[in-house]
Amino acid sequence: MCYPGFSDMQVKDGRCVLTKADAEFLASMDRAKVFTAVQLGEWGYYFHNLSMNEGFWGDIYGNDLDRFKSLMKPAGLAGYDRMPTGKKECYDTLKGYSQSRSKDMLGRVISVPGQIAPRGVRRRMGREVRRI
Repeated sequence: MCYPGFSDMQVKDGRCVLTKADAEFLASMDRAKVFTAVQLGEWGYYFHNLSMNEGFWGDIYGNDLDRFKSLMKPAGLAGYDRMPTGKKECYDTLKGYSQSRSKDMLGRVISVPGQIAPRGVRRRMGREVRRI
């Protein structure tokens, strides 16, 4: 698993874009038949909870926050630029986000949905997790 050297790897149009040098390194791993992927992490949590959280943005951009603040999503819209009018628009927005990150990560993104608690813990929490 590869982790790019930027704390904003989940931010669409942020600084985290793999370079030609990164591509060359990953190609050498391919030639050695070593599987590589860039973990996008819990991008759903980012999209719906952190993409509009100014404290999170301040943590990742620090003194450069003003330069990147235009990438923040509006509060109250769960990561969307405006309220979607239906499922297709929701899907298209998420698809666009995913494709953008994949392009910037040279097509090597692997999506990780988050932590799944063991069955006994899920029962105690009163939840069931379905795997698809």
